[in-house]
Amino acid sequence: MEHRSNGKIDEHTLKILEFDRIVAELSSYCKTVEGRQLLLSQDIIFDENAYEDILGKAEDYRKILLCGIPFPDLDFPPVESYFLELEKENTVLEGKELANIGKYIRSAMKLKKYLVKCIKGELSLQDSSLAFLIGELPDLSHLSSAIFSIVEPDGKIKDSTPELKAIKKKIQNTMDTIRKLAAKYLHSEELRKCWQSDVPTQREGRTVLPLKSESRSRVKGVVHDISSSGATLFIEPLDILEKNNQLVEEQNEYRREVFRILTKLTGEVKKELFLLKELVRVLSFLDTVHARARYTIDHGCKRSEKSVGEIKLIKARHPLLGRKAVPIDLLIDSNADILLISGPNAGGKTVTLKTVGLLVLMNQFGMEIPADEGSKLPFFDGIYADIGDEQSIEQSLSTFSGHMSRINFIIENSTASSLVLLDELGFGTDPEEGSALAIALLDYFSERNTKVIATTHHGAIKNYAISRDRFRSASMEFDLNTLSPTYRVIPEIPGESHALEIAERTGVRDEIIDRARGYLSNCKSGTSELLNSLWKKQKELLLQEDELKKREEKLKEDTRKVDLMKLQLRQRDDEIKRGEISELKRFLDTSRKELENLVRELREGEITRKKTRGVKEFIKSVEERARIEEMSIEKAKDGTEFSEEKNFKPGMEVYIGKAKTRAKLIREEKKGKWLVTTDSLKMVVSREDIMPALVDSDKDVDFEVSPVRIEGKPDYHMDVRGQQLEEALNNVVTQIDRAILSGLYEFCIIHGKGEGVLQRGIHEYLRNNSLVDDYYFSPPEMGGFGKTVVKLKKSN
Repeated sequence: MEHRSNGKIDEHTLKILEFDRIVAELSSYCKTVEGRQLLLSQDIIFDENAYEDILGKAEDYRKILLCGIPFPDLDFPPVESYFLELEKENTVLEGKELANIGKYIRSAMKLKKYLVKCIKGELSLQDSSLAFLIGELPDLSHLSSAIFSIVEPDGKIKDSTPELKAIKKKIQNTMDTIRKLAAKYLHSEELRKCWQSDVPTQREGRTVLPLKSESRSRVKGVVHDISSSGATLFIEPLDILEKNNQLVEEQNEYRREVFRILTKLTGEVKKELFLLKELVRVLSFLDTVHARARYTIDHGCKRSEKSVGEIKLIKARHPLLGRKAVPIDLLIDSNADILLISGPNAGGKTVTLKTVGLLVLMNQFGMEIPADEGSKLPFFDGIYADIGDEQSIEQSLSTFSGHMSRINFIIENSTASSLVLLDELGFGTDPEEGSALAIALLDYFSERNTKVIATTHHGAIKNYAISRDRFRSASMEFDLNTLSPTYRVIPEIPGESHALEIAERTGVRDEIIDRARGYLSNCKSGTSELLNSLWKKQKELLLQEDELKKREEKLKEDTRKVDLMKLQLRQRDDEIKRGEISELKRFLDTSRKELENLVRELREGEITRKKTRGVKEFIKSVEERARIEEMSIEKAKDGTEFSEEKNFKPGMEVYIGKAKTRAKLIREEKKGKWLVTTDSLKMVVSREDIMPALVDSDKDVDFEVSPVRIEGKPDYHMDVRGQQLEEALNNVVTQIDRAILSGLYEFCIIHGKGEGVLQRGIHEYLRNNSLVDDYYFSPPEMGGFGKTVVKLKKSN
């Protein structure tokens, strides 16, 4: 289960990208010492099956942690160090050591019970590889029960056997006898003046009395010690000596019995040593999975999609920068090999390079990455970086020589499936020669189809990249108004260094800046103007894109609200119609009985057949009305709506009004009204009071079906912890829709505290939602700032 690397990565790359800090933080989430040690020893994964296995397990474990069942309190003392001792023949463990083993087993079984409960619940993960791993945890509950039947959690031995109880009782009786004898001596009227104090003391575990040296002849016994002044003798009277000897013998007997019990209990542990080792082995690996899942939740990570040749990062964040991290978007499509990033010093080029490298390392360490959904990363067989100053005094290498030595190492070890990160290409030597060498290197990597992300200041390299099919350019945004970097990555446009602007901002004299501008060639000046023009157009496009996105979101929200209102109206109309039908059916049942009685009377009386036929027609009309109402309800349930634009035309058969009287359309009047005719009269009716009549299936009816459905039920406690803000907001939108349709006007959103991103974003959305009546934090004992209570407006 420990994933060793089959690919290539060197210590320099891990160090320069600070991957050790990621692993150190990740290991802090482990619950066991053994799991932490295993995690720290694991390598970057270059086996795709192992990669899929660990990521899949971590993803399922994350679902468990977010399923709403509280995680148990666990106590895992380190126990692996006991295994070597247990393999020795005559080893007997101390009570504390046995208690630690018992605690470890008990916590392991508690964890297993929790995980199995979650897996068999709504998550339905019974067939997952994580479930299989959990099933490998051997059940050693009987061993922990055996241990704690004898040993207290602090390692003390219980009076677990009759022999031990009897010996302990004898010891207590002997100690009581010694105390009584000592008190008899110390409080004797005859000897009262012989003692320095009336309190007995201990010497080498034996009770002795503080006798004045001048009274030595008054008491027979053994002197064990003399005070430093010689004034006090610590004497053991002969009758106390006898009892002290008895006490020592009983205490030795007690120790022998304890040793016998510990020997027997150690033997029980030895019998299960193989399973105990297996428990620690499986649990240690499971602990590394737990750590990955918990890290993902706390850092808002998402699993990257596996791609073939494409690097796509959406709102990627450097995990070590915390809130200071500026999210970046970066793309190298599958048809490109080289991404060249340019821009000003301190503009974020190196941080971008490190962010990409670090996220690739995290991905191939079986971790989800701090980036939004939709991010894609290939599976690399090697990761190499040349970042920072490579100058080596010991090896007499200059900065440039250090870079070249490093790059040569990368050339010799990288392949077409490797990722190479190169910082400041062409730096440290003559710009013209440095640029030529950098271009040659990039060409070499491109011809080999090696993915390279490089940064540079040199114009020749930037210009070359623009002209090559398998090269892509990007730049770090620089705000010309504030003369400061924004750290955003702008695709497709090379960036300027803005050296003069930065120098000006730092206080360099104007005359020097002006002279420097004068030295710039016309060609350079023209290029700068072109780049500035491109920058402005790109910025305009980005602003337009943002505006379009906002409009699109607003349109989606408006459409959703309209659809929701339609659905509410249809459901309300459905309820009204159901009530009308129930009433109509009751009326029909009553009328049928009355009319049947009337027909019977007709047969017996002098009423004409014409009247009888009229009665039957009345019954038929009532039944037809009930049938029409039922069919309109079925249409509403099926989500069928007739298009107003296409449905109504002169000559069409329709039903009008609440009574659904059959009529025919004559012509359309003003203000959305129609002139209609019934059997007896003509009238003008509003469009909303007209419903197309059902016709025979062989007749052509022009209508559109537009179902509006929102599946699922709302949750009273909605948990969005571990989700990105966009995902959480989408779930809140759906929750509000479901709540309104289900008549749930109050619910809670559990967003956690963390850095407050989810809480602020959700509150902002609730504040601007017209369906929300009020929202506020839960009381401290119910969740406090980690939970928000939402109250919706009730429809009238």
